[in-house]
Amino acid sequence: MNSKIMEGSEIIESWLNENNYSFTKFNEPTEFFHYIVKDVGLAKLIVEIYLKKDNPSITFGSMGIMSGSLLDVYVKLTDDDRENFIKKINELLNDFNTPYQIKHDEKSYALSIFAHVPFMSLNKNNLVEAIELIKNASEKCLGLGTKILQEYSEQYKKSENS
Repeated sequence: MNSKIMEGSEIIESWLNENNYSFTKFNEPTEFFHYIVKDVGLAKLIVEIYLKKDNPSITFGSMGIMSGSLLDVYVKLTDDDRENFIKKINELLNDFNTPYQIKHDEKSYALSIFAHVPFMSLNKNNLVEAIELIKNASEKCLGLGTKILQEYSEQYKKSENS
């Protein structure tokens, strides 16, 4: 199996190169391989591709951590507004039918989106499809999240000026 994985790793590198993805490979003791694909899409996302030694599927994933003025607005949300925000992001992500994880509290917000492809069925098309799925879901969430938080920001400014 290890020789097939090493061959697979080399093939993944060639597919990433063929599709003009900029990437870095690094080694983790718990993984057969791990790639960081840089500058994916308009949002310049980072997509990770890795195969854990205890899992037969390749994981594709991206994490976004809210910062700056968006985080400032998020921190000011009431509990009800924060729940509504999370609900809208959940509804959008459910449309993509891919696993995701939202970590949040009153002071932070992070979103991780994943896709899994069985190692033995990976091909060039589903590699690109998985990266595109992560990109599309992440960019749509970024757009929706920004829009919602800007609306809340405007509401808060109006109520402060009243």
